[in-house]
Amino acid sequence: MNPLLTGIFALVGVIVFAAGRERRSDPSLAAGAALTLGLFGTAVTLLWAVTVPESVVVGMSTATVVEYHRWVLVVASLGIPAAGAWFSRALGVF
Repeated sequence: MNPLLTGIFALVGVIVFAAGRERRSDPSLAAGAALTLGLFGTAVTLLWAVTVPESVVVGMSTATVVEYHRWVLVVASLGIPAAGAWFSRALGVF
């Protein structure tokens, strides 16, 4: 698994949000699709964070912050499904 896949999910999520907001797509469908994309993105990122060898993460010659970048990435990816859930709730779907 590659965390860049989450970036693709995020990009598609932005397009879906925009389509729902501008009423180019059914807003409830857009909210559900964005929520689903966000959950898949978070799952991919979490799977990557758990399976990446620790030697890859801490073997880099940078600051201690690098030790936690995979967990920060997981937390950041939670913004996608959170936005999808918020959009669903604003529409009264969720």
